[in-house]
Amino acid sequence: MIRRKNKNHKFIFLVTFCSLLLTQELSAQFISPPTLISPANGSGNLSAPVTLTWSSSASSFHVQVASDVSFNNLLVDVSGISNQSYVINVLAGGTKYYWRVNASSLLFTSDWSSVWNFTSASGQTIPPAPALISPANNSTNQPTTIVLSWNASTGADHYWIQIATDQTFSNPTIGDSTIRGTSYQANNLTISTNYFWRVKVINSAGSSSWSSVWNFTTVSGQIQPPLQPTLVSPLDKSVNQPTSITFNWNSASNADHYLIQVATDQTFSNMVYTNYTITGTSQQVNNLQNNKTYFWQVRAANAGGQSPWSATWSFTTSSQATLEAPALSSPVNGATNQPITLTLSWGNAANATSYNLQVAKDSTFNNKVFNDSTITSNYKQVNTLAQATQYFWRVNARNNTGISNWSSVWNFTTVSQQTIPSAPVLVSPTNGTTDEPLNPILLWSSIVSAAKYRLQLAKDFSFSNIIFDDSTITTSSKQVGPLTQATQYFWRVNARNNSGISNWSSVWNFTTLNNENFVPVLISPSDGIGNIPLTTLCVWDSVKNAQQYQIQVSKQPNFSLIVISDSTTKTNIQLESLDNYTTYYWRVRAKVTNNWRQYCSAWRFTTRSSTPTYFNIDTTITFPAYEDLSSYKSSDYKIIGLPGTSHIPIINFLPGTRLQDWQAYWDNGAPDGYLLDYNENNFFFSIGKAFWIINKGPIRITATIENAPLNNNNNVEIPLHGGWNMITNPLTFPVDWDSVKTINNITEPVYSYNGAFNISDTFKPFEGFYYFNSTNLSKLEIPSKFSGRISSSGKKNLNKQTSSKNWTVKIKLNVEGQVDSAAWFGVSSSPTNDYNKLNAHKPRNWGTTPTIYFMHPEWDKDYPVFASDIKPSFANSSEWTFEIKSHAWKPVSLTFNLKEFPGNLNIYLFNTVSNKWINLRENPSTQNLEYQYQFTPVSSKTSVKIMVGKESQDNSKVSTPSDFDLGNNYPNPFNLSTTIPVSMPVQSEVEISVYNIIGNQIKTIYKGTLGSGKHWFRWDGTDDKGNIISSGIYFYRLSDNSKIDMIKKMILMK
Repeated sequence: MIRRKNKNHKFIFLVTFCSLLLTQELSAQFISPPTLISPANGSGNLSAPVTLTWSSSASSFHVQVASDVSFNNLLVDVSGISNQSYVINVLAGGTKYYWRVNASSLLFTSDWSSVWNFTSASGQTIPPAPALISPANNSTNQPTTIVLSWNASTGADHYWIQIATDQTFSNPTIGDSTIRGTSYQANNLTISTNYFWRVKVINSAGSSSWSSVWNFTTVSGQIQPPLQPTLVSPLDKSVNQPTSITFNWNSASNADHYLIQVATDQTFSNMVYTNYTITGTSQQVNNLQNNKTYFWQVRAANAGGQSPWSATWSFTTSSQATLEAPALSSPVNGATNQPITLTLSWGNAANATSYNLQVAKDSTFNNKVFNDSTITSNYKQVNTLAQATQYFWRVNARNNTGISNWSSVWNFTTVSQQTIPSAPVLVSPTNGTTDEPLNPILLWSSIVSAAKYRLQLAKDFSFSNIIFDDSTITTSSKQVGPLTQATQYFWRVNARNNSGISNWSSVWNFTTLNNENFVPVLISPSDGIGNIPLTTLCVWDSVKNAQQYQIQVSKQPNFSLIVISDSTTKTNIQLESLDNYTTYYWRVRAKVTNNWRQYCSAWRFTTRSSTPTYFNIDTTITFPAYEDLSSYKSSDYKIIGLPGTSHIPIINFLPGTRLQDWQAYWDNGAPDGYLLDYNENNFFFSIGKAFWIINKGPIRITATIENAPLNNNNNVEIPLHGGWNMITNPLTFPVDWDSVKTINNITEPVYSYNGAFNISDTFKPFEGFYYFNSTNLSKLEIPSKFSGRISSSGKKNLNKQTSSKNWTVKIKLNVEGQVDSAAWFGVSSSPTNDYNKLNAHKPRNWGTTPTIYFMHPEWDKDYPVFASDIKPSFANSSEWTFEIKSHAWKPVSLTFNLKEFPGNLNIYLFNTVSNKWINLRENPSTQNLEYQYQFTPVSSKTSVKIMVGKESQDNSKVSTPSDFDLGNNYPNPFNLSTTIPVSMPVQSEVEISVYNIIGNQIKTIYKGTLGSGKHWFRWDGTDDKGNIISSGIYFYRLSDNSKIDMIKKMILMK
């Protein structure tokens, strides 16, 4: 009976369970998809958070939100939701999203609901109204085909222009709301007619108010249109042309300006470039495609109309070269202790458009952890690697013609487990101290496990007004400034390593010294400068606690007649509608504590005499695209300037936030404290002015700019100050620097920067240069006539006869691919041992960029760095000493070009490592008589001696150490590494080792044979197993098997 009862229970349970399943299956037919409610389908301009709502009788839901209708790119994929709503907190701006919902019961799920969509807000605000530029208000005798231009407005998507014959615009003659640029060409206007025009800006947030209304009057009577121009170059049907090419044509009689069209078809329906405002007879066009045929034509124009188009010519660009495999760069092969978030980099492959990076845990790449074939730069950050793991990586290059072979395979090993460092303790300046200098050094305690520190400096305790933020500091101190006088600052520090970031230190404060001066300092336009545009920007330096500024402008030096008087809270003001060829005087005063202070000394400028013309620019300047601004090196910076004359703040072209997305500096030319950090007063693109700039990714510069004015010699004038000047070409075409030297009677070269300073023969637009004003010129004149050639001035005549009285030797420095070739020495029959015009100053070192130079404070105590050292001819011998700045323990290569060196002289280099002379005439490394000398410096600065003469140098006469010596390590105390010098009188078997304070040997630095002479060894603070040791006192020992046993103390501080 009992068994039968159990069987009955099992049967009842089975029947009940099957009934439940059947009931659920039947009921699933009645679980309907949810009904979507809000946001309404097709809604637009929604800002986060967005709440999705629906209705259903079910109790559990699954929501999906994607940026594509097929739901491949999911933003939200959440199930198990018990409410009939879901909140999205983060949305990308201006993006269309799709969403759907399904419902679930205990075992079954409904179909998906219908798919609805909504679009997020762009995040833009309504832009400000634009400022009109050209033609000037109330101008007359304007052509019936005219280009109207205005300033770009921040946040603009497109512009709307109206042109009418009445000021109310009741019946506009022209109306166009689809303009993408900042200019518009109006055609077929009526002669002798007064036109009114205005512009407004439009973006996704709405439209601005109209600009001010300007007017102009067209010419009276009929003017004869110009004749048809004839094309010059590139020649018709020419091939293998570059992708950046300059078009040239002959001038047309009576032409005011020219129009050019470039297209990929002969009917010009597929246009790639157009320009309607060219005032010269040439135009450069960039970024054409390889292996492509282009067609081009030009027409001339004036107030009377346009000429017929010229003949149509064609040319074909060169084809792409075969792709080569990239060369891996960093981290070096076999590197250890690498962070788990690591940037891998490689060399650019010619003609590559993208790269494929693979990272794996095995050398056959069967176990890949990263694979990306869409990389467009030559580096990529790889995240969330495992600790204490060996990885292998390789790269190939790609373009539309194919894929290169894989690079060689390199490997690296990640760091082992670390702990998050503790918070640093602030040390100096003491909390609450006053009268601190304007360039103070901030000091804090060293944290043993810290890899880097982050320092923040602000003007408020909450750090909402941060003025300095650097997360790349590797030591426990940092100099900041220049700071503002009589100002309280707050500062704090944290520490970080691969495991994380410490808490902030306590917040300390200090106040800078008080040296009040309420008189503004004028900045621009420079005192006494000429050819100033009729619309110009006056700029001055800020005054502490100033509430307001007042500017006065007069045509009289005593200001007896004021023509402009205006007030502003800014440190600049734009003057408009100035008279032609007129001298103006201007001065500024500040209002502090409700009292107007005294005016500064007046400056003067003279306006230009000709009617201004304008040109459009649209250019892109590329930078590496690291995720963190702190990842950039000094070699990544570029010097940038704009052609023409403008007063455009550089920030207009720099998206994002300073110190997070970009940084800029300017060199004021002073002997000390010359590098100025970005501030809104000085950082304007103006005529001939350039800046150091770094940006996370490319910068696109689009603007309408006034052509630089010409003086009576048809030259453009660049203002100069004493010392070094950062300058740029104010013209739209390259200029031969030799022609600049000739018309200004100067001898100094101009230096470009591309990871290192090098002398440039050509003065190019958009690129910045360093020029040393050795003759204290107030301005530099740039010739406006295009020579159509590239200078060969920097190239020596290799076939000319040399003698012991006139020769030079060029030196090239190469440190891991960073090349400095701006150094040379020699003799001449004309100079003396003092400074002479054959010697050129050299720019001061930029960041950590390797450089080579001659140091001569006796020639110039304020600017003692020179690129050359030319001595008078000598009878027997002469010596030169040059300096090298580079990273310690990184291999250095020096190349000496002996092409011009006379055959009857010997030339020796003194090797301070081997303590021997090296004959540079023996076994030159190439057929071009170039000798390469390589060594590894033991410090960041190395002196090299060169001896030239008729006698040979005998190494037996070189002094050899008289005894064994273990020198003092340097630096001591040290943080990351230290150098240990050793002197050997004879060759011996020795050991150099490190011991801790209790006498245990922890590191063998060297064990083996050492020859006679001086030697240097580096210790990086690790033990024999590669572990980083802690701070403390350590001993280093030099010993052999018998007579040598020397010990000295050193201190490791982290």
